[in-house]
Amino acid sequence: MRYLKCLFLLAVSIVIVGSAVCQNIYPDYKDGKLYLVLEKSHIQNTDIPLNFLENNDIGIHIKSVSQPFAIDSDTLSRTWQISFKPAEKVDEFMQYFSNQPEVEFAERIPLTRVFLTPNDPLYSSTSYGYDWNWHLDNIRAEEAWDLSTGSSNVKIAIVDNAVYTNHVDLQNKFILEKDLSDNDNNANPPAGGTSYDKYVWSHGTHCAGLVAAETNNGIGVAGIGYNVSLIGVKTAPDTSSGEYTYNGIAGVQWAAQKGADIISASWGGTGYSAVNNNFYSTLKNNGVMVVAAAGNEGDGSNPKNYPAAYNAVIAVGSTNADDKRSSFSQYGDWLDISAPGGFYPDENSSYKISVLSTTYNNAYLAQGAITGKYDISQGTSMSTPIVAGVLGLMKSGFPSASFQTLKNCLIWGCDNIDGLNQPAYTGKMGAGRINALNSIQCILGTGTDTIEEEEVNVFPNPSYGEMLIRNLDSQEFTLMVFDISGKKILSRQLSDNFINLKALDAGLYFLHIATHNKKHVKRIIIQPDN
Repeated sequence: MRYLKCLFLLAVSIVIVGSAVCQNIYPDYKDGKLYLVLEKSHIQNTDIPLNFLENNDIGIHIKSVSQPFAIDSDTLSRTWQISFKPAEKVDEFMQYFSNQPEVEFAERIPLTRVFLTPNDPLYSSTSYGYDWNWHLDNIRAEEAWDLSTGSSNVKIAIVDNAVYTNHVDLQNKFILEKDLSDNDNNANPPAGGTSYDKYVWSHGTHCAGLVAAETNNGIGVAGIGYNVSLIGVKTAPDTSSGEYTYNGIAGVQWAAQKGADIISASWGGTGYSAVNNNFYSTLKNNGVMVVAAAGNEGDGSNPKNYPAAYNAVIAVGSTNADDKRSSFSQYGDWLDISAPGGFYPDENSSYKISVLSTTYNNAYLAQGAITGKYDISQGTSMSTPIVAGVLGLMKSGFPSASFQTLKNCLIWGCDNIDGLNQPAYTGKMGAGRINALNSIQCILGTGTDTIEEEEVNVFPNPSYGEMLIRNLDSQEFTLMVFDISGKKILSRQLSDNFINLKALDAGLYFLHIATHNKKHVKRIIIQPDN
């Protein structure tokens, strides 16, 4: 089990929210809360860093203060969260604190919500009779499972509104669970409510099934991650509607502290935070992969959503069964990748079907076609756990792979779908639609890499930069090295089959090898030399 002993420190205080979320000021920021990042010099020269709060003269009533981050980071260790009233004076208070000499900057705290795009029961009948595994077929899951069925040592966290951990297809997969909103160890949704209420509260359970529903067990559905383990984190209070992931970032932190390798976050909001950006960058620097949904407003204003749009997070858009952009999916040059997420009723798709997975509710949208606690849904929320599950398979095949190596192979493996989409979306759906087989072949160093003469190979691969080109028909050859973007890094005339590329940064590269009458292309992975 991986513990980030150097990364995480003891949190000074955690404020648990146990009431319904009611936003009155800004829809994308939490009412009555601010981040304060204190100046380094102030921290160094006082034992009571928040004593200046007592002497405000603009009518601020401080309800509580806490240090929300338990991460050993320069900025985050100087970050405090304050709760105050009256909430409607947030802009005035933010400006006031920003002008204080003790404060480096103050900012509002983003509020995030699940990206659920409910289907209409009136047209769900158009889905009946279709292949419910289309999302797995499109990404070549069965062929990928021939190479990797995942390892229980790889831990994927579902940080969401709630997760029904007792589901028959999930009950053997969860190794940890936590409710950060109601402060207990039960990540399950609250009891009661209408069928629709239970459907909304099923959001996290649906995502969990897409990652790792128990597979090859003769019941229910299959999860792409197959044998990977799950961690369930509930972030919405029982007394809420389940729409807001009020403790989302706290859930991500808790999951990382508990050893999650990959964190699936099917939620977000348009509110940007420099503090939160620093938080996700710190996780990336310590090898924790966060995969987040790009959002479901692509048919509207198409804003950037966070955390997906932070550079350290893998941003996921949605495709339908025709490999076209789902009409609801966000798009833009900030996306990293797309994955199956379903259709919406008014889009031009010849194969109108949503994504089937595990739920807390009995079949609601697919009633009459499905029985038991399974249902259909669609959104970038569904695309995100599919990407997380593929990363789990990859991590299982190459446990020591770095964040960048995993991301490189994930991106490299995508199928280019620009030609299937409108020109306006070219280059704005990430690297393409995820292909589990290609990405796992990449991480394992297998697959067909040559233009001619497949017996030519590079060994070892992955390597730390020193490798041997085997079975060339000539001792003299030209070697060109390209990075993942297609940029040529170097070109050499060589007469020795042993090559040293240790000067290159860790990552994925392509070797173009030309002898007097043949050409070969090999992809290689250079690992970080720690």
